[in-house]
Amino acid sequence: MNHLGPLISALLDGELSPAEVAEADAHLLTCDRCRAELDDTK
Repeated sequence: MNHLGPLISALLDGELSPAEVAEADAHLLTCDRCRAELDDTK
């Protein structure tokens, strides 16, 4: 997976499917950039 980008807002808004949430969560475990973007967006 590339960086989450626009999916971060969808993740926070609960708009992703359970499979997409699982994929995003797995990505966030290994990607400092996306984790920082998620924290900034919260």
